[in-house]
Amino acid sequence: SNLSSPMFPLGLNIKPCLVVPDFVPFDHIFAREVTTSMDRDRWQNQDQQIDIQLPDGIVTVIRLKNSGRKPIPDALIPDHALFYIPHPSLVATSGGMHKEVYPHDSSVNQESLLTIIHWVDSNDPQNMSHLPLPGSLRQHCDQWLKLIEGELKNQLWMIEHYGLLPNANRGWSIKKGTQRSQISHLPGVIEGYYHFLKNRNHQRAKDWLKTTGLPLLKAYHEYWQDPKSRLQWHDGKNYVGNRWFGNGTGAPVEVYGNDFFDRRIHGLHKFYYHHALADMVKWSLGAEKPGFAKGFDLNRAIQKLSWQDLANARILSIAPGDKDRTIDLKWYDSGIIEPGYQAKDGSIWRLTSFFYAGDRACRSSGKDPIHAWGPYGAFTTDFMSIGQNALLYYQEKVLAKHCREIGEIAAAAAYDQKARQRKETILAFNRDIKTGLFYSYDTVQKKLRTNYLEGDVVYTVYSGLLDISIPQERKWLQMLLSAIHKNLLGPSGIYAAAEDNGLNWEKPHCWPSHQTALLKGLLRYEAQLKQEESVANIQDIQGDRASLVSTIQCLKTDLIHHFLKASHDELSTKGYLAENINETNRQTSTGYQTQESLYSWRATAALFFYMEKLKLENELFHR
Repeated sequence: SNLSSPMFPLGLNIKPCLVVPDFVPFDHIFAREVTTSMDRDRWQNQDQQIDIQLPDGIVTVIRLKNSGRKPIPDALIPDHALFYIPHPSLVATSGGMHKEVYPHDSSVNQESLLTIIHWVDSNDPQNMSHLPLPGSLRQHCDQWLKLIEGELKNQLWMIEHYGLLPNANRGWSIKKGTQRSQISHLPGVIEGYYHFLKNRNHQRAKDWLKTTGLPLLKAYHEYWQDPKSRLQWHDGKNYVGNRWFGNGTGAPVEVYGNDFFDRRIHGLHKFYYHHALADMVKWSLGAEKPGFAKGFDLNRAIQKLSWQDLANARILSIAPGDKDRTIDLKWYDSGIIEPGYQAKDGSIWRLTSFFYAGDRACRSSGKDPIHAWGPYGAFTTDFMSIGQNALLYYQEKVLAKHCREIGEIAAAAAYDQKARQRKETILAFNRDIKTGLFYSYDTVQKKLRTNYLEGDVVYTVYSGLLDISIPQERKWLQMLLSAIHKNLLGPSGIYAAAEDNGLNWEKPHCWPSHQTALLKGLLRYEAQLKQEESVANIQDIQGDRASLVSTIQCLKTDLIHHFLKASHDELSTKGYLAENINETNRQTSTGYQTQESLYSWRATAALFFYMEKLKLENELFHR
C-alpha cells in the first residue's frame, strides 16, 4: 500500500535528547518544553541535579562533568535521572514514558538511515525522478548524517567515561553495582558510515576509522570479554561462547523500587515479579506447567520461607486494587522490599538471588522480558544465546576487516581467529540440523532449546554466519530462510518469538530491530549472490544458487510488504507508531505497554522499508 508521504513519520522525531552537555547554549540542546521550565540560575550555580516538570510528568536531569573533577559517587546519582552526553541525539520517543536515549535503539536508527543516505548519495537524481520522493530528501540526508556523526561520538564518549555502552542514559545504567549493556547494531553502523565516507573521500574515511570508528568498536568488543559474560568449556576444544549477565542483586529499580512510592510509579509493570513468583510457586506445587517452563528446576528460582525467615521480615499491607500481587515483604536487616506469594496451603515464598541474577541478565539483553531462557528469564545465565553470539561473530568480522584497512595486520588476524572460533561454536552447539534453525543452548542441561524459537535467530542472517561460497552452507542458508519464513513471519513482520506466552518479546509482538536486521542480512546475501554470478558456472547458477536467490527474494518481498502495511495501517488508524507492533493489543502479563507515542526506531525502520520498496519498484521500472 502506498504511504501518504515518503518521509511519513520521521520529521516528528528530530529533536534533541533531554540531557545537558556542558558549555553548550541551552536553546540548542533542550526541547522547547524543557527550556521553558528550566531553572537556569540553579544549574549555572553548579547544581548536579534538576527536576523538570513536563506536561506528562517529571524528568530528573543530572550533569556528570568530564572536566577532571572526581566522579559523583553512585549513592548520589538518582536511579532514574538522565545523564549527560555531549551531542544531541534522537530520544526513544517524542513523548510519554521513554524520554531517554538507548544506544542499541540508536544503532537501529543509524543503520536504517545510513542505508537510505547511501542509496540516495549513489544514485543519479534523474534515475529517481519518477519516484514519489520529496525534493528535500538530500537535505534530510545531510541532517541525518550530522545526527549520526554526533551519536557515534556520544557512544565513544560513553565507553571512555563509563566503560560500556549502557542500556539507557539513566542513572542505574552507569552505577558500578547495577550498570549493564546490550549488544547493538554498532558494528553495522561503523561499517555503513565508513563505506559512505570512503565513497566521498578515501583519506577522510581512513582518518575517521583510525581516530573514532575502530577505537569505539575495539572498546565495545572488550566489554564482552568480561569473565561474567564468557562461558567456560571443559572438553578440550577451542570453543568460544558468551552469555548475558547483569550486575547488581535483587530486583532492578526500574521495575521494582525499594520503597512503596517508587513501586506505585512502576505499577505500569502490574507487579511483574509477583506474577512470575505466583506462577512458579503454583507449578512447583503441582499445577500443570506450560511448555516454556518444562524441564527446569524451579527450586533454583523460588524459595519457601521458614518461620525463622518470616521472623526477619514484615509483611506490608496491600493497597486497594492491587489484584496482581498478594503480599510484599520488607526485611528488617536491610529495609529492602521484595515480592512475596502466599500459596493456598499458607506457605509464603520469595524469589531467589539466582532468579534475580537471571532476570537482570535477561534485561541486559534488551528483552524485558522473554521466556526464551527459562520461565520469566530466570535461567538466562545458563544459556549461550544465539542472538548475542551471532552479533559478536559479526562484530569480530567487522573488526578484522577494518583493522586490515588501516594496516593492523596482526590485530586483523587475531579477530579473524576469534570469529572462526565463534562460528565453529555456534554451528556445533546452536544449530538444529533437522530444521536448519538456530536456538539458544542450555550449558547446564547441555541441550539445545528447540522448543522455543526466538526472533533473534534473524541475527544469524544479519551477521552472514553462513558462507554462500561454501555449497554446504549455501544449502543450510536456504533451509534457515525457509524455516524463518514459515515459523516467524506473520501479518505484521517477524515475531519476537514463535510462541505466544503473554510477554512483550514473544508472538504477536513484532519489534523493529528484528525487521531491520533480517532485511539488512537478506540485502547483504543478495548483493553477494549478484557479485558471484559473474564467476559462477551456468550450471551452478541454474541450480541451488538460483533457488537461494528465489528464496531470498520471496522472504524479502513478504517481509517488506507485511511490516510496511502494518505500520501504515497503524499510523492511519491510531495516529502514531508504537515501540512494536502488537497484533492483538492484548495486555501483556507485565502490564508494560509502550503504545503511548511515536518511537524513533519504528519511524526509521518504516522509512528504511519504504525506501527498499521503492528500490524494488525502481528495478521494475528500468527493466
